[in-house]
Amino acid sequence: MKKILLFTSILAIAACSKKINSIAPSEASVAMSPEMAAGKEAYEKYCDSCHGLKNPASESAAEWREIVPEMANMSKSRKGIAIDEQTQQQMIAYLVANARK
Repeated sequence: MKKILLFTSILAIAACSKKINSIAPSEASVAMSPEMAAGKEAYEKYCDSCHGLKNPASESAAEWREIVPEMANMSKSRKGIAIDEQTQQQMIAYLVANARK
């Protein structure tokens, strides 16, 4: 009985814990340029505020080049948050550098 109670408690705690977004392994080991750091910061700020962050390696470079402008347009129309072209390009540079190969 104690084992069942312990297992159930652990399962409940795991289900309630916050999901941690995984980071591409190469990202941690590569020094970022100021533009890449700005892109990462913008990605975390804007994208996480609406739907959470995806691992950059979850999409290809071509997919990120399409996704970012589409999401920026949605952000402006749905939330009234405008993401300027320079910021979008910084985000794309960061995401493409860490994209699925």
